Amino acid sequence: MFGAAIKPNVASVHQFITASYHLPKLKIVAKATMRTTLDIDDDLLAATKEMARNEGTTAGQIVSRLLRNSLTGAGQAARAPARRSPAVAGFRAFPARPGVVVTNDQVNALRDAEGI
Repeated sequence: MFGAAIKPNVASVHQFITASYHLPKLKIVAKATMRTTLDIDDDLLAATKEMARNEGTTAGQIVSRLLRNSLTGAGQAARAPARRSPAVAGFRAFPARPGVVVTNDQVNALRDAEGI
């Protein structure tokens, strides 16, 4: 009884073949990537990892995207003219300084140090 083979009927086999024929075809895309070693400043690496975490991607993909945008000038065309940031709860954010990267971890460390 337990070792009895199951014999499919013709209708069930036909249904399986028909259903599998109409399944969507998978498209496999291979992207050429190269592994390499780069020396990246600690603050830039921390910011890259934070961006990757927020966007649900990898730090390598973030670096590739930023580097590609920088080399092709793609990021410059999308930039809006400089304007004041909107006030939040009556406060305006400090303007960014060129070359200075601030991460959430640094802000949280300052909050802890100040007891805020």
